[in-house]
Amino acid sequence: MTYRPDLQFVWRAPSRVTFGPGRLSRLGKEARGLGATRAMLVTDPFMAASGVAGRAADSLRAEGIEVLVFDGVESDPSTEVVDAGVAAAREFDPDLFVGLGGGSAMDAAKLIDLLLVAGGTLADHLTPNSAGALRPIIAIPTTAGTGSETSFAAVISEHASRRKIPLVQAAFTPVLAILDPELTVSLPARLSAATGMDAVAHALDVIHSTRRQPFNDALAHHVLRVARRHLRRAAEDPGDLVARGQMLAAACSMGFSLSTTPYGVIHALAHPLGAHFGLHHGVCVALLSPPGLRWNLATCAPVYAEAARAAGLAADSASDESAAGALVEGIESLLADLGLPRRLTEVGVGAGALAALATDALADTGAAFNLRRPGGAGELEEVYRTVL
Repeated sequence: MTYRPDLQFVWRAPSRVTFGPGRLSRLGKEARGLGATRAMLVTDPFMAASGVAGRAADSLRAEGIEVLVFDGVESDPSTEVVDAGVAAAREFDPDLFVGLGGGSAMDAAKLIDLLLVAGGTLADHLTPNSAGALRPIIAIPTTAGTGSETSFAAVISEHASRRKIPLVQAAFTPVLAILDPELTVSLPARLSAATGMDAVAHALDVIHSTRRQPFNDALAHHVLRVARRHLRRAAEDPGDLVARGQMLAAACSMGFSLSTTPYGVIHALAHPLGAHFGLHHGVCVALLSPPGLRWNLATCAPVYAEAARAAGLAADSASDESAAGALVEGIESLLADLGLPRRLTEVGVGAGALAALATDALADTGAAFNLRRPGGAGELEEVYRTVL
């Protein structure tokens, strides 16, 4: 699909990335290089129990940096957890935040930083870039999926309204991402598959966004190639550092992309499913990637054809229609191999929930930035119904 002759776009990559097995040990030196003297380590109970958080704290302390470990972050962090983190941060007064864990821990670090520095509540910061400079953040992902380590977004779960709310601040972008494949080897196979599919869904949403652009298309195509070659292996063999590293770097690259190209219909469909039913985000985007792609086909066949050819799913000589179909089939084949849910009923969702899910999906940012614009909630309800 060719770009318009009047195409204009912005691309940004402010985070520095350091990659390699054992890189966690460099955290203290990196933090000291940023001038840190007091670091708040934001993580989850699993990272604390596994000893990884302790290793991170020891690396910081070895450089003379005082450390506060806040390990209360749950999956899909709530406003209550963020408020607790802010209270701890106010007492400790860190000059650096370290987010260690999956997207939830990294997002929580961003949100705690925001409220510590800018004040108010999260509701006061729904407008993009409402805050100025924040305290620097180092992000250390232990899953390969969200890309939060290089993005300027964070997602908060509002349990009362059963909504996931994205917040966008340029200052959320971590100054440094430490990618250590060894930190991902303890992730169970199902979670490895689910988080990997989040990276895949980011790539798909980037290529059918209304703000698609050449740099991000190139990264998205790369991620689809990597997932096709390495995601199955990463899930099957936790000790395969090559596969783990490939997926970790691929997920990180999509963080850069999502800071300049908004996501589309797959995440719009997935966010309400996760919020209403407490399901893992990776499971939600995996389940809804095929129906989202099929719904988009009428508008996005040339875009999908490019991606399929780049990922090795279709020959260069294949027609756009055939190549686009190969992309959908390739994603479905990958999901089947990974053993992730394929139907809503498999995750406890019945027909009675579809109308509410569709209403929230229509209101999600992704619906507005998708190349095919939904005509109403009923149209998205039918998309859900195809995988009931």
